[in-house]
Amino acid sequence: MKLQPSIHKDDFASLATALRTFFQDMHQVQVAEIQPCPMGDAYVRFNSALERERFLGLDFIIGCYTMSVHKHDEGDNARSFDLDRDAWVMLVGFQRT
Repeated sequence: MKLQPSIHKDDFASLATALRTFFQDMHQVQVAEIQPCPMGDAYVRFNSALERERFLGLDFIIGCYTMSVHKHDEGDNARSFDLDRDAWVMLVGFQRT
């Protein structure tokens, strides 16, 4: 989620309150959590993808800010290559003494 103009990170508590009011009171959409985001203004986790789809691609006015919602993997931090799902796990056993 991005705001124009950007909001200072120290003001995140008031931003989170305003976002909860916007989503829950104005649009009757429950959000699971709102966290600060280093690459945008906030991560907003919806309870379902269908609820998120209602807000994608649109600009909303909140006070003197313009808000837009983007998918996390399509934002500024998106990579130009696809990641595979392989993971290596190393198990190390420590001997008790």
